[in-house]
Amino acid sequence: MAINFPNSPSNGATHTAAGQTFTFDGTVWNPQEGTPVSTGTSAPSSPTAGDLWFDTSSGTLYFYYADGSSNQWVGVSGPAGPAGPAGANATTATYAAVANLPSSGNTVGSFAYITGTNQLAVAKSTTAWSIFNFDATTETATVEYLIIAGGGGGGSGDGAGDTDGGAGGGGAGGVLTASSLSLSGGVTYTITVGAGGAAGATDSAGSNGSNSSIAGQGLTTLTAIGGGGGGHGQDSSGGSDGLAGGSGGGAGSQNNTGGTATSGQGNAGGNTTANNVGGAGGGGAGGAGAASTGGNGAAGGVGVQSSITGTATYYAGGGAGGAGTNSGTKASGGNGGGGDSGDANNNAQAGTANTGGGGGGAGDLNSATGGAGGSGVVIIRTTSTAGTTTGSPTITQDGSHNVYKFTANGSITF
Repeated sequence: MAINFPNSPSNGATHTAAGQTFTFDGTVWNPQEGTPVSTGTSAPSSPTAGDLWFDTSSGTLYFYYADGSSNQWVGVSGPAGPAGPAGANATTATYAAVANLPSSGNTVGSFAYITGTNQLAVAKSTTAWSIFNFDATTETATVEYLIIAGGGGGGSGDGAGDTDGGAGGGGAGGVLTASSLSLSGGVTYTITVGAGGAAGATDSAGSNGSNSSIAGQGLTTLTAIGGGGGGHGQDSSGGSDGLAGGSGGGAGSQNNTGGTATSGQGNAGGNTTANNVGGAGGGGAGGAGAASTGGNGAAGGVGVQSSITGTATYYAGGGAGGAGTNSGTKASGGNGGGGDSGDANNNAQAGTANTGGGGGGAGDLNSATGGAGGSGVVIIRTTSTAGTTTGSPTITQDGSHNVYKFTANGSITF
């Protein structure tokens, strides 16, 4: 369509036709490229429909609108408003096991954490979940450990009070220790704490203590062997040898032999060499039980000292051998929980609990029963923090280290 422009226009004159505005430059009419924008703190005085004005005081852009009955400036943009409040933090439900997840009414895409198995659950429908496993096997805890088995029980006499000779002391529980062991994260390690062996009843050797251990996936089980029971004492019909164990039990009177020890875990029990003598001492982790050649009891072997808890402490002393005559004197158990022996006036003593000490051997007393062995202990020291434990270990801190002391069966997971 042809456009009829005004005749004799002045320079800068404008003409609008067919929806397009033209400006005369003194020679030709040129189409405008866009609508110009006026700026200032006050609106233009003579606006036409379609004009734009940017209010510099408020930062608002206005459009001059003519609707046929009225004309007005209409705001089309403005400065940013104040920030809205922060959204609430997301929460994730926790459940002990997958079996506890809700089976209905779930919101698709919601999360839940399974604490018992370290898994993430995502609701894929209102009734079903997808389960995802976390890979924790790349984390490793470096630990120091001390494993002590239960001590052996002390042997008995025949209960006749007839200078029949003393019984052997129980051997200490075996000891395993190392300053560096790697335990994998996410693996549950089983802790077993051995019980002390029972004392020998009349005319019986003491029982061996039970083993203590640390076991778990990827780990060669570390087992400390229970202490050997002490041999029983008797007159000319003869007593018995000490039993083999972590440390060996002491021999009962009448020329008997002490029990042998487990290599690297303890020492042998002492021997007896003549009739009507005291019993021999049970072996300790730090030394052999003493042999007896007279009517007195013989000392138990010394234990070993460890500072794994932060305090220097002796463990795994052997039980003392009992006095063999009415006038014989009892002996002391080895340092580290070994029980003292009995004599004509005193009963034998049990090994100290959670040291692996051997029980004392019975002396020449009408109620001639030995002492029970002391229970074992498992101690783990590390700069890492366990995720879960069972068995109620005692947890203490020594500087930057956590110390986990198990006095009963349990488990630990890093």
